[in-house]
Amino acid sequence: MESSAAATGSEREAKGREAKANRAIARGEFIESGDPRWMEFLERARHDIYQWPGYAEVDARYLGGRSIAFLGEVPGASCLIPLTERWLPAHVKGGEAYTDAISPYAMGGPVFQGDTSRAHELLALFAKNCRERRLVAAYLRIHALLEPDWATQTPYGVLMQRGEMVWVDLRRPEEELRAELSPRRRRGLRKVEKAGFVAELDDWSQYERFKQMYGPAMTRLRATPFYHFSSEYFDDLRASLGDKLHLCTVRAPDGTVCDAGTYTIEDGIVEYHLGCTDEAWRKHAPSQLRYDFMCRWARSVGAEIYNLGGGLPSLMEFKTGFATTRAKNYSIRIVGDPEGYAALLRDNGIDAPADGADGFFPAYRGPE
Repeated sequence: MESSAAATGSEREAKGREAKANRAIARGEFIESGDPRWMEFLERARHDIYQWPGYAEVDARYLGGRSIAFLGEVPGASCLIPLTERWLPAHVKGGEAYTDAISPYAMGGPVFQGDTSRAHELLALFAKNCRERRLVAAYLRIHALLEPDWATQTPYGVLMQRGEMVWVDLRRPEEELRAELSPRRRRGLRKVEKAGFVAELDDWSQYERFKQMYGPAMTRLRATPFYHFSSEYFDDLRASLGDKLHLCTVRAPDGTVCDAGTYTIEDGIVEYHLGCTDEAWRKHAPSQLRYDFMCRWARSVGAEIYNLGGGLPSLMEFKTGFATTRAKNYSIRIVGDPEGYAALLRDNGIDAPADGADGFFPAYRGPE
């Protein structure tokens, strides 16, 4: 009995020492986009353009915030969480005491390195640091193609599915990829090519033409105010991303640029960013030539993934004519300061769950 008790005591001491060591290595801090550690982390981990500091800076300027990232480490794992940090809207009573944050547009969510089963510990560490910073709430967009299983297998905060996206695995044989083209898309491609439509890459002399088409296209599609990007946004994007940003244009038979889209490439991933078609040529669906052209180009430069993105049902139907592979988009809602968030809801007369589990998040912003 004494020997057993002694062994149990030794085991407890060993576990205590291990727990203390684990606590000692658990550390995290927020850094600015100019901090060299941001890029140093990305050089060690699979990532996309959305996690790149230059892209995050553009997003922050567009939203009127500032670009930061959380660097966290626990035993066996580390993370980088890019964010746009914003002051709360002026109409929010008590909001001057807090900030909140959102991942850069599209899929600028966390990047993990090491044992992703410990992601929940890193997110808990993130929440702790948010509270110390008085960052009351964080909306994290999860990248569906960067080891997405951690989000569903080790959840922290409130996990939400936010639609799906279509993507192409360029590592597959080309004949398999071409076989995925739907009969409708095959006919459409033959029709526009026969009519004399031609796709081109990186004719930046047509960037102004793209910007001129983009605004009216968003108005026609009744896009939310967020998608009505200014000319300055596009200029900023090009200046910040340099050769990581590409412009694909489609010329009509008479030589007019009738369709265009911007694309990014980073770490083997080609992303469709923003695109539009001139109303006068919309019935010809010239964008299908652009989608197909960029798939071929991505493969030619050795990219592994071509992401067509998501959208409304009609747009998803169009995109699945090029590829059948889908991925689910998730987001994570984290209340960094539970007491502060609850007080904001109470003081502003907002009836919403204090953990952000339902409705718009953060609730005090409402749909923007």
